[in-house]
Amino acid sequence: MTELQVKKQNLRQQFEHFLLTDYPSDAGETLKEAQKYAKEMYFSDPDGSIPDQYIGEDILNDINSKFYRVLSFIRSLFEAKHPEAKDVFINVDPSYEDHTCYVVHQYSSHKVLLSGNDKAWNFWWRNVYEFKRFVTSTLEAMEEIYKPQTLHVVINNYGGVLNDIDPFVDEADALKQFEVYAEIPYATYAKRKAAYDKGKRGNLWDDEDTDVQVWEIKVIPKGGKPE
Repeated sequence: MTELQVKKQNLRQQFEHFLLTDYPSDAGETLKEAQKYAKEMYFSDPDGSIPDQYIGEDILNDINSKFYRVLSFIRSLFEAKHPEAKDVFINVDPSYEDHTCYVVHQYSSHKVLLSGNDKAWNFWWRNVYEFKRFVTSTLEAMEEIYKPQTLHVVINNYGGVLNDIDPFVDEADALKQFEVYAEIPYATYAKRKAAYDKGKRGNLWDDEDTDVQVWEIKVIPKGGKPE
């Protein structure tokens, strides 16, 4: 299937092809079988956590797979937009009595891109429009966490340390560099800055440290490029 053909498909059709390609042992080896599987598992009321015909030896494993396949599909869409994001992982904590919890996180940046929960018997959609809303809102939430950020910090300018800081680093490295040079945790600085902005604090640092300079560190996803 060409890239143009994929773009012309709605999200449900893309999901069906994804199931066929990535999970043929469950979804079937033909498109018709994958469409039937998607309809019965995700686009019809399952009348329980899992439709009876798909219950295996371990119901928790079945629920885990039910959530994981959808999240894996969303991850594939996210990675298509961000090919540099090669280390995005999914964890699912299944339950047949209460909410199933899930987390999507990137290992290299230590960022939780998505966290949520739902009851397995509610994890289905009445039509492609409901499915589209879920997928697009989930992707938007992940984008909000992953997108480049700008970190404004104030660093003691004694010794010209600013020249040693790379202005394009990932968030973890930016915070590490700040804390080394500022000799305080960033969280401490943020509290001081908030008090300073409100006029409740006369100085960001110790009383004698008045020579400070604003330095902007632009944070980009690991492997990405500055805009």
